[in-house]
Amino acid sequence: VDDLVVNEHEALVVAKAAGIEASDPIEAARLINERFGCAGIVTLGAEGVVGWSGGARHAAPALKVTPVDTTAAGDSFTGAYAAALDQGLGFTVALVRGAASGSLACTRPGAQSSIPTKAEIDDAMRPLVA
Repeated sequence: VDDLVVNEHEALVVAKAAGIEASDPIEAARLINERFGCAGIVTLGAEGVVGWSGGARHAAPALKVTPVDTTAAGDSFTGAYAAALDQGLGFTVALVRGAASGSLACTRPGAQSSIPTKAEIDDAMRPLVA
């Protein structure tokens, strides 16, 4: 495992299964990164995402949206995150793109139909990088 992506509830379950005592999902992600050397990433819904890689904390905010359906938010995050890494954009940018994608997915009903396109993610990120 190079990158472990979990939501805030899963983080504690995974940590416990790995023999890690943590009461906070962000701490769980940090300890997973520390102990196993993989990136520990925890999605936090409207609070965005925090990821630990190489012992360093990185964070990205969620977009301010009015949620309609959160069904595919995690899948959308993970897909955009992985695509950004594949494009060589780096860990922090991948977190930001993932957070934007997960946020946008919450604005539409359904699973596959709610996942935004690359162009929609780019448009949503313009104010963040301007």
